[in-house]
Amino acid sequence: MGLQLPKWLIKLSGDLYLHNYLCWLVYRPHHYVMSGPDVRKVIEAVQPGDILLRRYDGYVNTLFTPGFWGHAALCVNKKEVIHAVGVGVVREDIITFCRTDSVAVLRVNHADPKKVKQAIACAEAHEKARTAYDYQFKDKNHAVYCTELVNVCYNGEFNKDFEIIAGNCILAPDGIRDSKRVSVVVECKYDPKGITSKKPEVKKCSAAPETCEETLRKRVKELDTLPKHMKQPRKRKSCS
Repeated sequence: MGLQLPKWLIKLSGDLYLHNYLCWLVYRPHHYVMSGPDVRKVIEAVQPGDILLRRYDGYVNTLFTPGFWGHAALCVNKKEVIHAVGVGVVREDIITFCRTDSVAVLRVNHADPKKVKQAIACAEAHEKARTAYDYQFKDKNHAVYCTELVNVCYNGEFNKDFEIIAGNCILAPDGIRDSKRVSVVVECKYDPKGITSKKPEVKKCSAAPETCEETLRKRVKELDTLPKHMKQPRKRKSCS
């Protein structure tokens, strides 16, 4: 008679995940809510120049981001987005970007092809310059945070959607989502806890972020001091 495991043990082993850190085991680990059909819906609908928002559930970082949405990116072609993350401005595959729990695709109203082209060119220039992430969440410096990058690329399209957050004048992802300057193309939104309905009242503020050229000019000066091998855009490894 071959090996036979009890039903309860097989079920339990499927609910346990081996982790590298204490306590080494995670019971019923959280998996991304975005399904295959959700991702296909996003890929089929998205166009260059669109703004993508996403949200992760269960991460501490999400708790510090006001509102439902936690991150923003700019679609530069049908396969890739450019966004500002902890290591700076990077290019990423849309499918990788969609490995999350909720995604929204927004389109800037009345954005003609020239405006979209300029926005994409700005994002690509920041990626090439390896613009740093703005951990101070302030304008008028050489760095950008995710929504600030989107706003800079669209030449201040969302200047009126900034709000006071923790004493700073910041453009939150929800600020772009609720802006009258965009239309929702696709929204794969999973909100079982009703976070959206609990959104507190926001206090608007006036922002004066720099233009794409101004932020790049400062960044390029800083880039000149970097070693040659660090001036190249980052590339994500892929399987062969």
